[in-house]
Amino acid sequence: TFKDEAQTKLKKAADRHWSDGALE
Repeated sequence: TFKDEAQTKLKKAADRHWSDGALE
């Protein structure tokens, strides 16, 4: 569903954000 897709996109962005933060 659209909601699931949006949630997945949000999670991917969050994971990416945390990964970038961990690298610093």
